[in-house]
Amino acid sequence: MNKSIFKNHFFILSIVFIFLSCSSDDENLINEKIIVSASEISSNSVNINYQTEGTNQDKFLICSQSENFDFENFDFEIQLSNNNGNIKVLGLLPNKEYFFKIYYSSNSEIKYSNQIKVSTNEIVFTTLINQSIDISSSGYLRLRDSSIDHTQNNIYLIVEASGGIDLIKIDINGNVIWRKNIQSFISFSWFFISDGHKIQVLSDGNVLVITSNQDRDGIIINLITPSGELIKTEETELLITQPDITGIDYSNNTLKLLFGAGGIYHDSEEMIINNEGNVINQRVIASNVSSAWFQNMRYIDDNTLINVGYFDKIPNDGLVTYEGLFEKLSISNGTYTSAIMDFHGIYGGDDRFDQIFLNENHIYVNGYFGNESGFSEDQKWVVKFDYTGNIIWEHKSPIQENFIYQAKDIIVDQNNYVFSLMHEIYYPNSNVYDITTLSKFDNDGNLIWTFKDGDEFNDERFTSHRVYELSNKEYLITGDNSSGNGSVWIKRIKAE
Repeated sequence: MNKSIFKNHFFILSIVFIFLSCSSDDENLINEKIIVSASEISSNSVNINYQTEGTNQDKFLICSQSENFDFENFDFEIQLSNNNGNIKVLGLLPNKEYFFKIYYSSNSEIKYSNQIKVSTNEIVFTTLINQSIDISSSGYLRLRDSSIDHTQNNIYLIVEASGGIDLIKIDINGNVIWRKNIQSFISFSWFFISDGHKIQVLSDGNVLVITSNQDRDGIIINLITPSGELIKTEETELLITQPDITGIDYSNNTLKLLFGAGGIYHDSEEMIINNEGNVINQRVIASNVSSAWFQNMRYIDDNTLINVGYFDKIPNDGLVTYEGLFEKLSISNGTYTSAIMDFHGIYGGDDRFDQIFLNENHIYVNGYFGNESGFSEDQKWVVKFDYTGNIIWEHKSPIQENFIYQAKDIIVDQNNYVFSLMHEIYYPNSNVYDITTLSKFDNDGNLIWTFKDGDEFNDERFTSHRVYELSNKEYLITGDNSSGNGSVWIKRIKAE
């Protein structure tokens, strides 16, 4: 057996050794004895204390979620470098039982310490705020985008209603600080609805707000101060007539936007806007990509992008099914070229990737995994890729029958914890009720906890949109009311 400090990547282990002195005269020690105990138990960690007498052999701490285990059958092990010490084990799951003991070899015989059982604490979720913010008297309202400011105390919201588009600033308690109409409609039309909306909090604290105009042939750029003062507004005509934003990057004080579906839907457009709200570059980018369209694009650098979404892997077989799409593209001489195109999932299972987040040379996506049997066996799906498209890890969570799942957001915090936000719809024959779930994973893909907001057959009708990690283990979720009663909602929770 290959004994290593980590046998199973199911755990992230942080080891702290506290050295205690021991006798150097081993010949005077007669009895071999190791005593193991536990202290400082939390929801995902435990301190294992050990004391040894009579042996200086190599020793290994082993752990299992099964009570019956031995040196050949365990979940993970840690080699001990001292005779006495303390080990802090991180990455355990909440509300679970774990069994620990130490083994060593003496005179060709495997010997064990006492075995202990540790029950990790349950994660307790507290709902701090569950508030509807009534901001429209009309029967239609849609939250188009939201973003948190640098202080993490305020949220900006783009809201589209029958009267126009407003930018609203609220604090994390749901109090409206100010509201500003940035675009009025001459006449409301459902055809106006597009994905050409974006809030970008700039490095200087000002806010760029991008919206598409009513004719869908241009965008409107608004530069606004944190206090709500309009610095400038300018309408810019698009070079193509597709105002939907499919790609984005903000770095070096410039906002880079991609418009248009590209791929089989022809050209796209790149626009670069500086911190003063000026368009400093605008160009049409041709495409020689003949299969996939652009869905969720993120820049790796100025000339390389990642596109994730879904596409029919075999479009000419008479069966329309979708697979999860991973595509790496490069821009050269004003033309897109697909360097890598991979499909993930099972053919015929209708798999998809919905959201994307780039962090430290890795790509995180979430969506759902269809399986061959479809509806009742779908799974919520979180995947970590490297930049060449290799899967580092993936996590699939079972779903409930008669539910439709939509991945709304995925983020990675500064400690490399991954958060996946899902909107879940009970839909036996029609939309009956909605549930929001937020799942936290460690950087090896182990599920730490899942928050579920909404009981069965609730009448809240909340549609989640984005999630933000605050301080003190608090999280804020933005969304709106799916029945369209003219309100946006925020939910603020704490996980302890």
